[in-house]
Amino acid sequence: MSRVRFPLLPRWVRYLGVAGVLGCIVYFSLVTAPPSAPTQAQTPFWDKHLHFAAYGGLALALAYATVRYPDRPVVRAALVVGGALGVGIELL
Repeated sequence: MSRVRFPLLPRWVRYLGVAGVLGCIVYFSLVTAPPSAPTQAQTPFWDKHLHFAAYGGLALALAYATVRYPDRPVVRAALVVGGALGVGIELL
């Protein structure tokens, strides 16, 4: 089985991407107010779908940013899972 190789950007660019994803999540979660009731074009659980997609994107960004931690899988897993759960935003 062959591995798919991604181009590895510099470390600061990878973490800048994580900060960008996190900034979008903060903006759309805390700054803008969602509509009180879903429109007819939206499903009843549309906010859950958006929540899942946002934190899934954050998990992918964190996994890419921490790709240089292969010798410390516990640290990498803690960063990715902790970020994916959105501990900081959920506390706000």
